[in-house]
Amino acid sequence: AQESPTAALEHYATLSEHCSMTPLLWIQYAIDSTTIDPSHALAKEVMQHATDEFPGCVLLWIYYLDIAVHYKAEDENDETLWEIWSNAMKATKGIQTCSASQPNMMLYLYQLGIKCFPHKATEIFLQRANSLLLGNESIMNEVQTCVDNGVTVSSDVYPSIEDGRKFV
Repeated sequence: AQESPTAALEHYATLSEHCSMTPLLWIQYAIDSTTIDPSHALAKEVMQHATDEFPGCVLLWIYYLDIAVHYKAEDENDETLWEIWSNAMKATKGIQTCSASQPNMMLYLYQLGIKCFPHKATEIFLQRANSLLLGNESIMNEVQTCVDNGVTVSSDVYPSIEDGRKFV
């Protein structure tokens, strides 16, 4: 007999309380949960628990946002996705400003943010320029690529990004 999504989520929570979990186990549970709930709503809830337990794990935030974007429920809007992305940025702030132990994943998280929220590209580029120590060598080219692909950024983004890069 198949379990209900609620019962499965309770099992994941209980397992988390009694066993050491790892980010990759949480991702596997999210993948496994799709057999119980093909809508991926349970997978999103599993990833919410995962990011609660490991808030600084960029890989979990990427996977969570990816699921949320690709399996957006009818009652969800872009603000829900923006909230997930914003929470990821808050939770990973230490990683952004340290010597960046996960720089490629942080770059991917920023790029995913721009892909999901092109109307907020200026804000995302400026945040990245002001916080990420590694990977900003190509930021000007990425801004230009976005502009070439129809993404609108404010006219002062180039000098602001250059100023932000100087102070990081």
